[in-house]
Order: sequence, then structure tokens, then C-alpha cells
Amino acid sequence: MKLKKWRLSGKLLGVAVAGLLMSLATSIAVAQTFPPPLPALFLGTVTIEDGKTANGLFITARVEDYTSEPFIIEDNRYGLLLVAPPDDSYRNKTITFHIDGIQANETIPFKSGSANLSFNLTFPSVPVPTPTPTPVVIGPAVYSGRIVIAGGAVPEGATLVARMDGYESPPAAIQGQEYVNLVADPGNESFIDMPSIFFLNGIQSSPPSPPVSFTPGEFRTVDLIFTGFPTPEPTATEAPPTVTPTATQIPPTVTPVPPTATATPVPPTSTPVPPTATATTAPPTSTPAPPAATATSAPATPTTPVASPTPESGGGCGASQGPVAPLTAMGNLFFLLAPLGMIAGFRRWRRKA
Repeated sequence: MKLKKWRLSGKLLGVAVAGLLMSLATSIAVAQTFPPPLPALFLGTVTIEDGKTANGLFITARVEDYTSEPFIIEDNRYGLLLVAPPDDSYRNKTITFHIDGIQANETIPFKSGSANLSFNLTFPSVPVPTPTPTPVVIGPAVYSGRIVIAGGAVPEGATLVARMDGYESPPAAIQGQEYVNLVADPGNESFIDMPSIFFLNGIQSSPPSPPVSFTPGEFRTVDLIFTGFPTPEPTATEAPPTVTPTATQIPPTVTPVPPTATATPVPPTSTPVPPTATATTAPPTSTPAPPAATATSAPATPTTPVASPTPESGGGCGASQGPVAPLTAMGNLFFLLAPLGMIAGFRRWRRKA
């Protein structure tokens, strides 16, 4: 009977141990599947010990490797700063508060679902914000004056500019040997008091006296002297090609001028001398002789010499100018009758034939 009771007690003990183990396994499983903790809420003021303000800056809360979403500080207060770690392992871990890397003096353990509506924070200081450079608007400087070129004059179309550390002004207006309205406007305050250097067609001027430094809003007369300025070579103007017109050549019109001959009377001699066959020619007409034949002229038109009227020495064929020797008159008559004799002889020969 006692042995049976012992066996029954052993069975009950085994059942109890098995139930305990099952309960422990269930507890571990429940712990592993436990939902994340509720967030903790913080509100309060922000005080900076060195008297500066934190307005416009952002505050965050950290629990070990967890960092909350940032919240902006306004009117030296922060609000609705939620601390919500991802799981229950962050319970009772220390919460620290930060502004741009500077930690507050106060800390608190993390409690799931807690609301801290008056949790005021004190910071030893705040980071100095990096100032945003504000561009300074500066005005231009205006220069005018004379241009002196050693041994020469300002070439036509020359360009005058001012340069300062990479900046080049627009060209000035040049009027004869003077320039006006050379405007230097670099637009940056770093150019203030920087030397201005002047260039004419790329040639640097001699240093002005006194030296010229850029001053915004300045109107100044500066005379510029250039030495060793190159003399521009004259630009050869290409002459247009000479076009030789092709003209139709016209034969020259030549008006022959009869020579003025003076008849020299031959005195009669004992031996008849045939007269020089020099006809008494007419004196030149009133029409002057044209110039020598040119390239453009009309065909030659022969002009029949017109004999000047001479005083009559008698009628008939034997009339002549001036006294004529008898032998000459007989020769002339022979030459006139010879053709008639030849014709008569030719006829007689034909009849006999």
C-alpha cells in the first residue's frame, strides 16, 4: 500500500514539473512578443546659462543609441517632445537632452507612457550660428582725363579700359586726345583700395601720379601717359582693278593736207629745160588739219585738192600759169595728140588685115 502511494506521488511530481516548464516557456514567448513601450512626453522651458537665447534652434532627446525627432524652441520653451524607443529594452534607461550637440544639465529615466509637462532644461551654452555673409553693394568709380602718347596721337578707334585683379571695366569714350566716363564697377567690396591699372589697346600706361586706388562713388580726373606706343602702319587700300573697255576699233579719219607749194618760175634759157612737174597747188583750206590719228577714228576720206583760182593768161588749151617755154608747150601738145594717132593707126591696120 505504501509502495503504491509513493508511485502516485512520483507521477504527480512529474506532472507538476512539466507544467512548470510549460509555464516558463510560455512566459518567455510572451516576453519576446511583448509590444514596444508607449512614448514619454516632455514639455518645459529652456534656459541658457551664458544669457544667450536658443530660440530658433532644435532640441532632441537620446536614450542610448535612440534619438527622438527634433522640436524647435520658441519663446524659450520646447513642447511635444516625444521619446519613443523601439522596444522594451530601453525601460529605465537614462534620457539626455541636446541642442546641436550641447547636452542639458538635467536627465531622467525612461518610463513608458509617462507625461512630464514641466520638465525645464538648462544648457551651459548654445552653439554660435555661422553668420551668413551679407553682400555689400558698392558703387562704381568714374574716371576722365587726357591721354598723352609719347611722339604720337591717339589712334582712331582705340580702346581704353581699367583692370583690377581679374576685373576689366567697359571701354571709355575717347574724344580726340581725351577720354570720359571710364566706369569701374567690380561690385565687390574686396576691390576697395585696390590699384586701378589702365590699358590703351592692350598697352599699360605709366603709373599715374598720384596712384589710383578704387574708391566706390568717386569721380576723378586722371591723366594717362603712354610711352613706347607702337605707331600703326597704314592700311593699304586695295585699288579696284582697272577695267580696260573693249572698244570696236574704228579706222582713223585722215584728212590729207596738201602741202603749200610756192611755184618758182623758171627763167627761159637757150636750152629748153623741161619744167619741174610741180602743179600749182591750192593754199590750205580754212579747215584746220585734225590731230594725229587716234585709236577711235573714222575711215579716211580722201579730199580732192581744190585749186585756187589763178589769173587767166589766155583761153584755150595752151593757157598756163606764168610764162612757159615753147619746147615745153610742143611736148605737151605731142602727148595730147599721141593717143589719137595710135587709135587711127590701129584702125588702118585692122582694115589692111
